[in-house]
Amino acid sequence: MIGLDDNELLLRCSCGSKEHIAWLTYEPADQRDHNMKEMGDDWYLSIGLDRFRFWKRLRTAVRYVFGSYERYGAYVEIVLKNEDMDKISTFIGTRLAETHLAELRAEEAKES
Repeated sequence: MIGLDDNELLLRCSCGSKEHIAWLTYEPADQRDHNMKEMGDDWYLSIGLDRFRFWKRLRTAVRYVFGSYERYGAYVEIVLKNEDMDKISTFIGTRLAETHLAELRAEEAKES
């Protein structure tokens, strides 16, 4: 697991596959357009899909078109280590603390 920048975290599966990756991204409201700031901060979890061979992709597409699908839909997973969970917890906790601190400062500025 590596950090790409202050608001993005790259997670890699413990199996070592280069295709099993996920990104956890934090987008603070103050970094967006003015008309969307009131909606609050956003968190995104993007999981990379496996790359299947042509025939498996074609079979999946045909099953999708004709309505034969898995009961719970298509999904992927990555296996995380305990150290990864600690880093995720720190990543989220730091961003939430920064947001809370900014809100407190804004309230103090209004009171002054």
